[in-house]
Amino acid sequence: MCWGLNGNGQLGNNSVQNSAKPVAAPNITTAIAVSAGMYHTCAVEASTSALYCWGFNGNGELGNNSTSQKLVPTITTGSPQQWTDVSAGVSMTCGVGAGGSYCWGKNDVGQLGYNSLGANCLVPILVFGGDLMVKVNAWGSTGCAVKNGYIPVCWGAGDKGQIGNGSTTAINLMPYISNVPGGKVTSIVSSGQHVCATVPDSGQLYCWGSNENGSLGIGESSGIKTTPELVPLQPLTLSAKGDNTLAIVPVRHSPPTSGLVAWGSNQDRQLGTGVYNPAYVDVPVSIDLPNVYEVAAGAFFSCALADPTEQALYCWGLNNFAQLGLNFVSVNVAVPYLVSNSVAAVSPGYRHACLVYNADLALPPRCWGDNSWGQLGNGGTELKQSPFPISVLTSAQAISAGLFHSCALETNTRYLYCWGDNTYGQLGNGTYTRSLVPARISTRVWDEVVAGSNMSCGVST
Repeated sequence: MCWGLNGNGQLGNNSVQNSAKPVAAPNITTAIAVSAGMYHTCAVEASTSALYCWGFNGNGELGNNSTSQKLVPTITTGSPQQWTDVSAGVSMTCGVGAGGSYCWGKNDVGQLGYNSLGANCLVPILVFGGDLMVKVNAWGSTGCAVKNGYIPVCWGAGDKGQIGNGSTTAINLMPYISNVPGGKVTSIVSSGQHVCATVPDSGQLYCWGSNENGSLGIGESSGIKTTPELVPLQPLTLSAKGDNTLAIVPVRHSPPTSGLVAWGSNQDRQLGTGVYNPAYVDVPVSIDLPNVYEVAAGAFFSCALADPTEQALYCWGLNNFAQLGLNFVSVNVAVPYLVSNSVAAVSPGYRHACLVYNADLALPPRCWGDNSWGQLGNGGTELKQSPFPISVLTSAQAISAGLFHSCALETNTRYLYCWGDNTYGQLGNGTYTRSLVPARISTRVWDEVVAGSNMSCGVST
C-alpha cells in the first residue's frame, strides 16, 4: 500500500489524485518484491511470480510494449513470466527473471545493456544470460551485476571509467567484465559515478570511476580510474552516498571488535574524522568510535550505534538545526558525539532525526532537530536540541524520519502513526492538513514503514 504524490498514477489506484490515506493497488494481493522509481512503481506478485508495473511510461519503463501511462498495475509483456526481483529507476527498470537479468525503458547511453543504442525498449530484454544476482544502479546510467560465479559486469555510461575495464568509452552497449584482480567479487555498490566491490577470500576492497573529492579512497583527490584500485580495507559492510563513503571494518583486538572508517567529501564534516580542513579526505581515515555495528547517513550528517552492551548512539556532521541531538546548535561537528544509550534504532532524516529505545526501558520514541512542520510530533513547531518524547506514542518498534514528516509503528498494537507535513497526503490520515502529533493511519496491523520526501510506504498484514 502507498500514499502521497500520485500525479503520474504511481500509487496504482486508478487515479492521478494525491492520496492522503493508504490505497491498495488492484491485481496484486501479496507482493514478494516492490520498487518505487521516480514516477513509476513495480512489484512481483507472490502467488504467480508475475511482474506488474504502473505509472509514467514515456520511455517504456513499464515493460508492457507501449508508452501509455497506466493507472493500475499492468503485467509486463513477453518473457519471462516468472520474476524474483525488480528495481525501478528514473527512466528505466531492471529485474531478475527466469534465464537471467532483464532491463527495459530509456536507452540513450546503452544503459539497458543489450548491445543497442538510442531506441527505447518497451519490453523486458535479456541483459546477460545465466543466473545473475543483480545490483543495478537504476537511478543513474550505469548498470552493474554479479554474474553467477561471482563475476562482476557493468554497462551503460562509462565516461568516468565506471565500467572498470580500462576504458572511458562514454557508451557501452553490453555488459563488460570489470577487471577486478582475481576476476571475482562478492558484492558491488555504486554511488554517483564511482563503483566499489569486495573480493572473496581476502575480503579486500577495490574502487573505480570518478575520484572527485577523493571518493575512491586511494590517496588522490581528483581524476578518474578506469580499472579497479585497491583500497587497503577489508570491510564488513559498506555505505556509499554521493562523494563520501563509510565502512565498518574488523579491528584485530582480543576479543575482536569493529571500527568505522570514512573517506571522500567532508564539506559539512559528515565523515566524523575530527578534521575540519581540507574539505575532503582521500584515504580511509579511522573515526574514533569503536565497536560500531550499525551506521546510517542522513542529509549531510551521520549517526551510528556502537558497543552492543551500551547500545550507544553517536551523531556527527551538519548541525545547523540541532539535528545531531547534542543540546546545542552549531554549523557542524567533526567527531562523533554521544547522544544517548540503550538505543535500538535510529533514523536520520533531512534536518531532523528520530530514535527508538530498547524495549526493556518502556520509554516513548523521541525526535529532535528541525520542527517547522511538526515533524517531531510533540504538539509544537519549535526546534528541539536533544531527543524529545513524541506525544501520544508510549512505545515504538520502528520509526522513520523523512523530509518534513515522520512515521512510527506502535509496539503493542503495531498500528501506524505519522505526523508533520501533509501537503501531498504523506501522513495517510485522509486529510492534507499537517499534524503536530502522531495521527493513526488505520486499524490495520503494520510490519514496516518508510517515510520519504513527499510520500510514505508501508507493509501491512
